[in-house]
Amino acid sequence: MSEEAGTPTPNSMPGAAETAAGQQPDATGESIDELETSYDEQLAALEGERDQWRDQARKNEARAKTNAAKAKEHDQHFAEYKAAFDREQQKKESEKTPDQRVLDQAAQDRARAEKAEADKAEADARLLRYQLADGIPPFALPLITATSEEEITAEVEDLKAKLTAYVTEVTNSQSRRPAPDPAFGRGGAAGATPEEQFAAALRGVI
Repeated sequence: MSEEAGTPTPNSMPGAAETAAGQQPDATGESIDELETSYDEQLAALEGERDQWRDQARKNEARAKTNAAKAKEHDQHFAEYKAAFDREQQKKESEKTPDQRVLDQAAQDRARAEKAEADKAEADARLLRYQLADGIPPFALPLITATSEEEITAEVEDLKAKLTAYVTEVTNSQSRRPAPDPAFGRGGAAGATPEEQFAAALRGVI
């Protein structure tokens, strides 16, 4: 049976064209409704993330204020403790007899004198090591730790013996190496003095 004239069809109903147009896919293959839904979801996600960061910032600010208050309270307690300690020390000092003050001062003077004597002894020992370490490279002087002249002399002789043995070993090993090509300059530590070779060995050059 044919449709009668004037009978509305789905496409001729009011708003049908707009609805159909809204459901048409765009260039990306998604409909306008889908794009609007995706945009709303992204916006909601961004707003949620923004709210999370805002809440976290407020928590951090509150924690910072709490820590600052605790630090201030700690400083106040420390100041009170130090003041009480100083008062106690002053009280003890005021209760000392003249003889006790003399003894305390003597103990302090003795401690300072002992320290000065120890510093002088160390300075004298360093000077003596330098004077007796003839033939020892300056950078090797810390290897000598003795303090008396006899002990320093023994350490110097031992170090010289080790130096001689090392130089002999290096010289023998170099004699077994092929001669360097003069076109490329002098090779390695060739031509260096025993002291220079020993210094180079300690520095890890050779």
